[in-house]
Amino acid sequence: MSKGLLSEKTILGFLLSLCAISCSSLQTFNDSYSTVPELLEQAPLPTLPRTIFTDEWNLKTLMLIGADGAVLAVRLENSSGDPEWDSLAVQRLKLWKFSPATMSGTPVRVWIRQKILVKVETPHILALAEIVVNDKALADSLYAVLSNSGSIQSQRDFQFDTLVSLFSVSPSRGQRGNIGERDIHRYPASVRPYLERLKIGECTPPLKISGKFVIFKRVAAENQFQ
Repeated sequence: MSKGLLSEKTILGFLLSLCAISCSSLQTFNDSYSTVPELLEQAPLPTLPRTIFTDEWNLKTLMLIGADGAVLAVRLENSSGDPEWDSLAVQRLKLWKFSPATMSGTPVRVWIRQKILVKVETPHILALAEIVVNDKALADSLYAVLSNSGSIQSQRDFQFDTLVSLFSVSPSRGQRGNIGERDIHRYPASVRPYLERLKIGECTPPLKISGKFVIFKRVAAENQFQ
């Protein structure tokens, strides 16, 4: 189990609805914004308190999303009934990462009214490596190279390491692309199915995350950082 996961369950938040707030009224993003914030990465929420008697609960929040996609402020519109949990939840929500809202192509800060389904999930931990590039055409070319690198795993591993060193823009480049053990629930819902299907040694096609294109590779946990 990955370091920092203290139980056999992960408490996740699933986004249910999203509205922008203008003055005292609500408006849909389509009225004023070119693009809407999209959840890119999330931190697990605290274990549900004893005041919540089910495995699912709807949390209503106001969140200030910065022009860089960071969560700058969080206000809870409904309480769990446990002030300590509420405080911890706010701190965890501030670790979430969104793509920013834009107006006429310019990133802007925006308050959003966000309804979140808080749900108990079993962690799905994988040891992963990555190649991160800025350009989709380049990502597609690298994936084509990896897809045609033969059936011998050592040759495929060497090819992946080579492409990491030549093209990846991620800090993980210095670790041959290795990013350690990750709970795949931290990634957007559009990314998780690709990770769930990965077998050791296999790679995903390029996946768009935070405006970049990522090729993930599943590695054996014992082979990380060697």
